Amino acid sequence: MFRWGATKLPAKLRPYAWKIADFLETLQNWEEGPIIWGLMQLGIPYDVAQQAAWWIVTFLG
Repeated sequence: MFRWGATKLPAKLRPYAWKIADFLETLQNWEEGPIIWGLMQLGIPYDVAQQAAWWIVTFLG
């Protein structure tokens, strides 16, 4: 939203839209990492754990 909808944001936020988007993506990676690790400890393969973590963070996080 911040990247592609920058023209819709308030004027003060527009110059920083890409930086905010990058930061939010980093936060998502921090959230997904422990979930992936925990699922892998349960014996779930990495690719499945990664997809599950994405869904968990996106819809429940």
